Amino acid sequence: MKLFLAAVLLGINLLCLTLLGCSIWPGQLERLWILTIALWQLLTIVLPLMLSAYLPLIFIVSLWGLIMVSAVAALIIGTRARFKSSAAKAPPPKRRLTIRLPQRYRWRPLILVTVAMLFVAHVLLKLNLPMQAAFRLSQGAFVAQMSDAPVANERSDAAGLFQLLGFYRVDYYARDRRGGTYFETERDQFSDLSYGFAHQPNDVGSPFGDDSYITELIHGDWYWFRSVGGQ
Repeated sequence: MKLFLAAVLLGINLLCLTLLGCSIWPGQLERLWILTIALWQLLTIVLPLMLSAYLPLIFIVSLWGLIMVSAVAALIIGTRARFKSSAAKAPPPKRRLTIRLPQRYRWRPLILVTVAMLFVAHVLLKLNLPMQAAFRLSQGAFVAQMSDAPVANERSDAAGLFQLLGFYRVDYYARDRRGGTYFETERDQFSDLSYGFAHQPNDVGSPFGDDSYITELIHGDWYWFRSVGGQ
């Protein structure tokens, strides 16, 4: 039970760090959520159907596994019993003065760290601070490429960049006729969703699509965007 509780608390801290790391890149949290739903459906729907076909085999293997574990446990218990009987005949060791904290206080630091991590992660994600910090450090590299961005109406008109601008790899970039300069940092091949950054974006769409188009302020005139439907 103690080991399980420690694993749960450490897992929560690791999850918080993973979410904070993913939030630096546009669209990664959304894709992680989609992947989580897909895995949940796999575990709750597909996997039980597959296991039901091999239920007899699973039962037999589990039964033999239980027998083997019981045999090993009996061997360990017998060995420990013999060791204790021999140790009882030996002279008692000298008693040392030790100070042990009550059991309830041993978990307090890890629990407090986990609670603090949950609170800090919630605040940072709510304010989108990880992305803001990473983009501020990368903004100069984006500004240096803005003057070379071609005017485009759709994806086929965008220029390929394929460069690392600060923390972000930009594949394509273009200036939309309706307003705004767009840098595509990620594209999902299955859903055709594009993610990236935009300077002074318009309210209609991007060169990488007009459907499911959203923008969210990072700071100043810079936003991150999502769109789908670019050709």
